[in-house]
Amino acid sequence: MNGSSQRAARVRHPSDKLVEHVCETAFSPFRRRRQREWGEVYVKGLLTTAGRKSIRSIASSAGMSSAEQNLHHFITNSTWDWKEVRRELARYADNAVAPVAWVVDPLVIQKAGEHSVGVRRTFVPGLGKTVQRQYVLGVWIASEKASVPVEWHMVLPDKWTSSESRRKVGTPGKACPSRSDCLREAIEELSRWGLRQRPVVMDAREVDPLPLIGKLAASSVPFLLRIREDTRLADLESGRLMAAAQLAELHKGASRPLLPAGSGAPRTPVCGLGLRVGAAGPVRTGPLLMAAQWTADPRAATMIWLTNMVDTPIPMLLGLGRALHWVRADRETCSRVGMRDFEGRSFPGWHRHMTLVSVAHTIAVLTRTGQQRQQWTRRTEARLGQLVH
Repeated sequence: MNGSSQRAARVRHPSDKLVEHVCETAFSPFRRRRQREWGEVYVKGLLTTAGRKSIRSIASSAGMSSAEQNLHHFITNSTWDWKEVRRELARYADNAVAPVAWVVDPLVIQKAGEHSVGVRRTFVPGLGKTVQRQYVLGVWIASEKASVPVEWHMVLPDKWTSSESRRKVGTPGKACPSRSDCLREAIEELSRWGLRQRPVVMDAREVDPLPLIGKLAASSVPFLLRIREDTRLADLESGRLMAAAQLAELHKGASRPLLPAGSGAPRTPVCGLGLRVGAAGPVRTGPLLMAAQWTADPRAATMIWLTNMVDTPIPMLLGLGRALHWVRADRETCSRVGMRDFEGRSFPGWHRHMTLVSVAHTIAVLTRTGQQRQQWTRRTEARLGQLVH
């Protein structure tokens, strides 16, 4: 089984010891013992309940007559601060995962009704249709071993920032009206938590990358964004504005093989180039590097990235871009522990649910990586035994 298959496999049953350890760490800000107890009940329910992870199904799985009412209060009306729990979980996961990137992963959550916080009807390019949806940015700390979502931000259209909406669903007076604002706030949050700074990696092909670049550049954050082929950039040699794909084609003669052809290599050699460029429009970014990657296969699309890490070797940048694949594989695990399943309408309730989803996800991926280590150890011991005997 390859790495992606292992990451996308079903959620394995975690040990009670690991559940208790992660919950004890994440719930250390709770001021009441009962909050810690109900938090652990909810997390266990996310990990073990079959099907949709509603409060009712989690309560039924817990087998406690009073669980549904208490869990509903714990999620929607309790006083605990989800930011404090995320901070403790992020610090724990940062040590456990040893991330090489902070991956910003956009998430579309389809909704049947109009009354859940953040819902609006709009066209979603990835789905190819118009749907009722919430638009969310998750920030994941990612390594080849595992990826964990440690921060969540919901983009709130204007209708959800009015005084009436704040009264109905509890939206804050200051909310994120755009993806770039949500991105800036999320990255600043991780920095305040004291996490080791990592490059921000994002697939920005479905958004205008310039506002994102402006926010990241203003914060002096290293970033690597995958962009569309038609994104307009300035060729510093000629001063002309051109589509990224045109720039790559114009300078293709300067490309170099990234992986040697031969034994163990891909059937089609991979080539790439790096080109100093400027951003179109009034955005102040400092120097930028466009990294392009393609193969000789005419059916394959050119992969184009934009970064402010201008002195980083191209193979290293393209390797860092693999963090998107790590997160997409681990997103399956996050879906299985309830990432899309919150049925309430309120802003605080959604954030508390997503925070506990992050706790459950952390337990699930650490269970998987722990079992991988055990399998590797058993195989190694067996080989050593054969050598000895």
